[in-house]
Amino acid sequence: VDVQNATLAGGVAVGSTCNMNLGPGGALSVGLVSGALSTVGFAKLQPFLADKFNLQDTCGIHNLHGMPGIFGGLVGVLCALLIPPSAYGGDIHAIYDARVNNPVAGNAGRGAALQSIYQVLAIVTALVFAVVGGTITGYVLK
Repeated sequence: VDVQNATLAGGVAVGSTCNMNLGPGGALSVGLVSGALSTVGFAKLQPFLADKFNLQDTCGIHNLHGMPGIFGGLVGVLCALLIPPSAYGGDIHAIYDARVNNPVAGNAGRGAALQSIYQVLAIVTALVFAVVGGTITGYVLK
């Protein structure tokens, strides 16, 4: 089951970078690392969390979606920071709308560093929703 979930974890992780110019090698690397993260999570981390903290993850959400999703988000941060606009062939606005100079809106467009900060803030926002939602669900089901 762990290996079967690892194949899905690759898709979860690469989902946040699927429209970025990652290339086949980058996509393969993201899939391999996220699959390994998921497998280690199921085999080692899940039993540890259950034994030490009494945290139950009966569906493997943390290992299949949580860790690979965070990893994929961090890869998205690196893509925003390191891949030059020229790699998108003039279509960077299709990926990062705010990176384009828009004099009508009164902005000069975000730079790569600022865009990567927005990517980090999106990860933090998703984590806050996940923790709050999971906590509420845990109390309701308890």
